[in-house]
Amino acid sequence: MKKEKPLVEALQQFVEKKPVSMHVPGHKNGLLSNLPKELKTALTYDVTELTGLDDFHHPEEAILEAEGLLAETYQSDRSFFLVNGSTVGNLAMIYATCKKDENIIIQRNAHKSIFHALELVGANAIYVTPEWDEKTKTYTSVSTETIKSALEIHKNVKAVVLTYPTYYGVASKELQSQIEICHSYNVPVLVDEAHGAHFIANKDFPPSALQLGADIVVQSAHKTLPAMTMASFLHIKSKLVNVEKVNHYLRILQSSSPSYLLLASLDDARHYIQTYLESDAVYFFDRRKLWVEALQSIQSLEVVEVDDPLKLLLRVKGYTGFQLKTALETQKIYVELADTNQVLLILPLLKNGQAYPFADLRMRIKDGSFYP
Repeated sequence: MKKEKPLVEALQQFVEKKPVSMHVPGHKNGLLSNLPKELKTALTYDVTELTGLDDFHHPEEAILEAEGLLAETYQSDRSFFLVNGSTVGNLAMIYATCKKDENIIIQRNAHKSIFHALELVGANAIYVTPEWDEKTKTYTSVSTETIKSALEIHKNVKAVVLTYPTYYGVASKELQSQIEICHSYNVPVLVDEAHGAHFIANKDFPPSALQLGADIVVQSAHKTLPAMTMASFLHIKSKLVNVEKVNHYLRILQSSSPSYLLLASLDDARHYIQTYLESDAVYFFDRRKLWVEALQSIQSLEVVEVDDPLKLLLRVKGYTGFQLKTALETQKIYVELADTNQVLLILPLLKNGQAYPFADLRMRIKDGSFYP
């Protein structure tokens, strides 16, 4: 019988045996821990690569099966669990496609891990400038013409690295045509899709870069799916990228002592998105619509919707985003980020029947003493 969550189930079966630890980690199944009891309970599952729990870097059992289900879910050639965050995925995809002094096209507003990868590899960065978006008051994606021009001017480009969507939830409508242009030059497209692991949930979300033809896509499962912090995915679907080369660098760059709590949460997050139904989407969008309308009724509050339905921007005239963030925190509301103009909220990807305190949040925002 096919397992729904192979790694989670393997861990549960292992813990049910009430094993005695004569191995690492040193907290000995939590017995020596002085953490708060809620955290201490979880340490029962914080084990290492023991019999029945597979080998993270050379999987043959539960982890292999779980990563196979991940590839099936995202329709990739090969998918990997990442326990060192999307950072390690970004490092590995650049190591696997570029060498010292080789040309690689990078958009200027890439994540810092991309720049760290360039420094480590020693590749020659060709920077392309993204477009300004007046709606979100941020720099977003690079235009197709800019990418095409860079490919025409610079020879022997080994890869193009793009960010999709932006942190603020803006998803380029030109990505598919950009990928096609890059492929016409036999150049692979590597996409940092840290904020898009949920895009396959429903047609009303932007399409994933993987669906649009990207060669390697890295996603932070912990950002918008119910995975633990640092838990991420890497997907490959390409004729231009060597899968085993990517795997080779993941083995080098990832921890040799992987957290099974992170791995289990990745298995669980994959199952969550794989089983996301149309009825779930209807429920989510209904709750979202009601809450956005409720926020829009608050005087002085400006609500900005973007391409990604999980993202919302809030502004208050006369306040910087930093001031608004501080004011919201007096109401015990903690936002994702603030900038000069606004704060960014990340909504939960709810399933049918799941509750979230939207009404209470709206009341706290309305009752806040931070409006002119």
